[in-house]
Amino acid sequence: MKSLALLVSLSLLSAGSVADNTPTTLDVSTVEEMKTLVSKMTPEKLDNCVKAFGNTEFCGCIETNLPVGISFRRYIEVATSSDDELGNKNHSKEDQEMLEQILDVRNKCVQEAFSR
Repeated sequence: MKSLALLVSLSLLSAGSVADNTPTTLDVSTVEEMKTLVSKMTPEKLDNCVKAFGNTEFCGCIETNLPVGISFRRYIEVATSSDDELGNKNHSKEDQEMLEQILDVRNKCVQEAFSR
């Protein structure tokens, strides 16, 4: 339970600058509210991925490994952008680490789903 809360907290902290350009202020006062929020975010990521790629193995990997605070739309934006388009040299260390994590998830999921 503590690891879920920590994961969500870390993901949401970094989500403000790297995730979507939407406000990240959340009024989550209990662990149950946090779990409900996470459970709503995860299936949407999977659904959007399956709509785009049609590969449930790849999309299951994306759903499982992409940080909770990163939407599928942001994943696509990062995965399909060049370093120049992302402006990688202008990001904070935390933002750069999140971008690298997104690309690492992409590479892992492509390897798992398509290298057979």
